[in-house]
Amino acid sequence: MGLACGSRRHYVAGPEGAVVAAVGLLALLGCGTTVRDVSGAWAGNDPHQHSTAFEYVGLVLQQNGPTLTGTACFSDSGVEIFSGVPVQGAYPDVMFTVQAANVRPCCMQFVGATFHGSFNEAGTVLTGHFGQSTAVEFTLQRTLNSSC
Repeated sequence: MGLACGSRRHYVAGPEGAVVAAVGLLALLGCGTTVRDVSGAWAGNDPHQHSTAFEYVGLVLQQNGPTLTGTACFSDSGVEIFSGVPVQGAYPDVMFTVQAANVRPCCMQFVGATFHGSFNEAGTVLTGHFGQSTAVEFTLQRTLNSSC
């Protein structure tokens, strides 16, 4: 009988427990999402805005296996609102929370805003929601450089 993704855990004591744990770990390694390389610069905006809107989210990501780290920035109409915000995640998910130290003095209303997003299966598009009480959808794609 094989183990299925999401099956219940059973604990067995003694040397048999180590064998069961090893078999379970190997079975789980085959479960889940294929990790794609998403290192680099990502940029995007709200796909539902009119073409005259200029809100922009940028990310620069580093990847070590499924672990994602990096920085985020945001600008509106060419004015940088925040930059250098730490990004973290485990592929395919990524998130950041804006801290006061990263926000320009004009724009403290952005402190506490969060971004939660996920890459599509191919690792070519990152879609997420950014904001505080009302989050706006942003779609990011790989770019040659980011303003971050």
